[in-house]
Amino acid sequence: ELGGHTKLSGTVEILGAMTSKAEIKTDKNFIAKGNIEATNIVAKGTLESANGYTLKQTNTANVMSARFLGKDNTKFVSLTLGTDTLKRWDIQKNANTEDLLLIPHDDTGVAKKPSLRLGRSDSLATFTGDIFIDALDKGLVLKSPDNSKWKLTIDNEGIVSWVKQP
Repeated sequence: ELGGHTKLSGTVEILGAMTSKAEIKTDKNFIAKGNIEATNIVAKGTLESANGYTLKQTNTANVMSARFLGKDNTKFVSLTLGTDTLKRWDIQKNANTEDLLLIPHDDTGVAKKPSLRLGRSDSLATFTGDIFIDALDKGLVLKSPDNSKWKLTIDNEGIVSWVKQP
């Protein structure tokens, strides 16, 4: 267990569990073979973990962000969003197509069918459910062959029409 601000020089390798009540900084690589708990870990080089990462926000005023960069042969990348006890969303990179999938979970934490697929190679966004647009001034806009923009609108009787956009 470490207390206070800890700055280490060179590669840091932790073989067991470690707890720090403050930030851990290194100017090189941080390698963890066990569980690490710290206020913040800053590595100028690589942050490695044998068992994956769990990021837990403890201060509600801060923004939580992470970058996951795999090797060229990384087959599967997944980021789970939720609470300590319940999964709410998974964001996954499909191993074969490299599509990005957004997968909701039900109230018990069980994964449902992906609600959104963003295609890397075909550039398609595929929704598996309804698309609801709540704002009256927003909607579907398509470009015609002459580069004009047209928005789909609907009136109170359900009659749809296309309105040319500036």
